[in-house]
Amino acid sequence: MPKRGRGKKHKKNSSSSNNNGGLSEDVINNHNNNGNSDYDDNDSDSNYSESQVSNNNNEEEYCISGDMTPTLNDQLELLQQKREMTRVKAYKKLEEIFQKTNCAEWADNNRDELLMIIMNSIKRGKEKEACIAASVFSLVCLALGPEEETLYEENAPGIEAIALKSRKPAVCAAAIRALTFSTFINTMEHTHTWHCFDILYTKIASASISSKRSNGNEIILEAACDCFGLLASTIQKQYFSGDNFQKTVSRLGALLSHDSNKVRIAAGQTLAMVFEINGETAPNSKNGSSDKNSDESQKFKQRGFSIHSTDGGASSSFDGEDALKQAIQVEQTLSVDEVVEIVEELAHEYDRSKGKKERKEQRSVFRNIVSSISNNENPELCIKIQNEAITFERWSHILQMNFLKSILKSGFQFHFRNNPLVREIFGLGAPPEEDGNDRLSKLEKRMYMSDASSVKKERALERKKERRHKRNQKNQFMSDCVE
Repeated sequence: MPKRGRGKKHKKNSSSSNNNGGLSEDVINNHNNNGNSDYDDNDSDSNYSESQVSNNNNEEEYCISGDMTPTLNDQLELLQQKREMTRVKAYKKLEEIFQKTNCAEWADNNRDELLMIIMNSIKRGKEKEACIAASVFSLVCLALGPEEETLYEENAPGIEAIALKSRKPAVCAAAIRALTFSTFINTMEHTHTWHCFDILYTKIASASISSKRSNGNEIILEAACDCFGLLASTIQKQYFSGDNFQKTVSRLGALLSHDSNKVRIAAGQTLAMVFEINGETAPNSKNGSSDKNSDESQKFKQRGFSIHSTDGGASSSFDGEDALKQAIQVEQTLSVDEVVEIVEELAHEYDRSKGKKERKEQRSVFRNIVSSISNNENPELCIKIQNEAITFERWSHILQMNFLKSILKSGFQFHFRNNPLVREIFGLGAPPEEDGNDRLSKLEKRMYMSDASSVKKERALERKKERRHKRNQKNQFMSDCVE
């Protein structure tokens, strides 16, 4: 009989790390010189397929409870490995833990090492690694909290370069979101906000004059509109008056004709919030008011955006300033009346070339937008988390909630209920005290809420008996009538 040959034994990856938790020089050099720069067009495909990633992620699941410090330290060590898939899996584990627990203390103790690794991945990693690293960066910014000017000033320039120069739409969009969220959370300087506005204007203004829709363009534009809405929700009314209001409405209005439904919805919701901040409705609206103060409008005219500024002291120049100036010179300007007319058309559009689900979503969203812009009606969104019901009646709060939801994902309810910073953003006060009856264990959920639980079975039997009793009564009535 032929002997079976033994397979070759694969050596385990034994990359060393310092005992003090720092990065070794070999790891940094290998990661920097691996030829996977985001600026290169000749990026080689990953050696590991998508299916392998999904299968490996199910090998080990963490129970998000108790002290997660040992698990977080293990993932931090895995981020220093040479294999890309190992780092991506570690980022996913970190993302899950940050979303569902409070990791502020651990993030503060390991901030220098953690941020250095994350920035290295965003700048030099492949698309998958760069995107997940940008998501973890946003979660770290939320954990560290406000008034972190040093964090912002050290990391914002690197993320800004990726947002402006990256050739990969997914990486560019992830960098835009990470930069904007860090601006929203970590810094209190208005100049940083105006500078971030200029970067977003670069993307929006460049796209508004482009007649061709390139692949991946919708991802960047959706991110730019969402980020613009998040930052604009913190701006006072005076900064959106005069020419700034006209130019903002014109540029966002140009995106309402985009091929992507997500871009149209993001631009429309941001437009509704801009009208809300400015305190104006459509010019032909019955409820609209032309409350204008000429002195105040002149004082704040063209203030806040460095590219429009007349005094030149709003913010410093940036890499995309020339592109933005060129885009502004040739862009097509839309009046407020024209933009409002486009919004009303989208609210009643019935285009058979679009899918049924897309048409339904578009009409639903734009009808609410029309109600706000034309009829001066406040939007209303109610959410209930455990025993706490919250109602949002402003577009600024709705856009802030949607942005936080896109970052926190499955951990949104935990942070919305227990994170003091998140509750402070929406003015909800201190976190409510935990009640033992509010939370059920896995065993209790299986006993009381699953389809196979005894409670569901008993209820099914009771309903079966009730139906049988009603059927017997009906048959008895029919027999009596025959007699």
